[in-house]
Amino acid sequence: MSYVSLGGKYSGVITKKLKNGATSFFIAYRNSESKVIREKVGNSPDMTKAKALEILRDTRKEISAKRDLIKNPNSPIPKILKKNIDKKLYTLNDLSDFYFENNTSKKTNRDQQNKYNYHFREEAFASKNVNLITEDDVNDFIQRKSKQRADNRRSNSTNVTFLNRKESKRKRKSRAKDLRLEEREQEEFDKNNLLMNQLELVIESYKDKAECWREVNKVKYLRERNKVLSYRLFKEKAEILLKDKSLSIDDINALLGILSRKTIKELLLLISTIITFFNDKKKLNIANAFLIRKGNSLYITVDNSKNRYLTKVEIKAYLQEVKKVALREPQHKYIYLISLLALSTGSRRDSILSLKIEGIDLETGNISFRNFKTEKNFTGFISSSEIKNEIVKVIDNRDSSSFLFEGSVPGTKIATFPPKMKEILDYTVNCNRSYLKHLTIKEFRNTVASHLAMGGTPIAYIAKVLDHASIRTTEIYAKLSPSVAKEDLSDFSNDFLTASEEKSD
Repeated sequence: MSYVSLGGKYSGVITKKLKNGATSFFIAYRNSESKVIREKVGNSPDMTKAKALEILRDTRKEISAKRDLIKNPNSPIPKILKKNIDKKLYTLNDLSDFYFENNTSKKTNRDQQNKYNYHFREEAFASKNVNLITEDDVNDFIQRKSKQRADNRRSNSTNVTFLNRKESKRKRKSRAKDLRLEEREQEEFDKNNLLMNQLELVIESYKDKAECWREVNKVKYLRERNKVLSYRLFKEKAEILLKDKSLSIDDINALLGILSRKTIKELLLLISTIITFFNDKKKLNIANAFLIRKGNSLYITVDNSKNRYLTKVEIKAYLQEVKKVALREPQHKYIYLISLLALSTGSRRDSILSLKIEGIDLETGNISFRNFKTEKNFTGFISSSEIKNEIVKVIDNRDSSSFLFEGSVPGTKIATFPPKMKEILDYTVNCNRSYLKHLTIKEFRNTVASHLAMGGTPIAYIAKVLDHASIRTTEIYAKLSPSVAKEDLSDFSNDFLTASEEKSD
């Protein structure tokens, strides 16, 4: 249905008929930057044209008041602004505290809170009246973030693999957080050089180079990693990189370790979500300067196409090595089954690691996973006899209420994917890729979806496998889908498992 602009005294109010018979109401106005905005204010029967008109008038008064206040910051807060913020001068930090306290998704809440505290909590605009945050504030934030180095220290998990392994895990984490990012990268650079020298001595001791392929591949990976670190540590290297016309700005930022445009867009979306949540719960109409629509000069366009995945040859190489390590090293006994489930079900990390034995039905082949984003359960499948056999081995007559992958303390689960998985991925797969095409364990989920799409599996089925809340999320894989053939999970799993079922040396 098309939009209808109401005339007369309702000028600026727009309606749209919905398929269910209800009417959506919008208001059109010019914001403080004189840009035309069309904003939805509600649906019938809760919203009427009279209520919409009242909101429009308040919005216009609010914009006018904000302009006056910006011109004279020392003047008293206008009444219209006090009315719209429930007689309290809410700040962005106030809104975020309310959101994190009342948002029901604990997992999402924790991750978002870490992100908010790291990127926004100390911002000047986060401590002022949220209605007075302007587009200039948002633009300034975007410009600064576009030059900021990406650092993983906003959460409790810190990459410290290059630090002295003789130190306790707690001390290594504490020490890593005390170091500046540049200092940590310099340590990693030096550590990698030392390790490469040691590996090269080992390689020289072998007559048959095929027997030391792991060492050779580790050197290849470390050399590529240090090449990237040199761009970040040495100014002359960075200057050469910046002159490379064959690289896009996103590629250069990735090599320099600068926040990506996608990350910045996600940060803006987080704040927009917080403001919307607060407005909905408090029945307010607080201005949302972070809601940036297409056509706005601040709108960030990102490529959401999912083209980062392992090839079937890479999957075989990775799984074959993971299986050998799991058999050879008892402390890594879980990594093969974790990898199999990740590469056959496409489930997220927390869904896999939170699996309980009672949630696995070996007779039907069904697995009950938990989606911690939607806080709902969904069904996955045991798609090969190899996976079923591994599950039986890991269960090993344990109590059905136990976690499938137990932590070091009985009754607890593993909190994150074992680092050994990433280490193996690096020397079996990433060693043969350029840094910009390196993969992480997170790409296992994308690998499942990509191969199903390329095999011709309908997008609706892939959405069910990934347990996407909306099929629109899955449609990013549509361009990978050919017009012929279909490949289901069993065919896909059995295909890449051929090599991993070979006898381990």
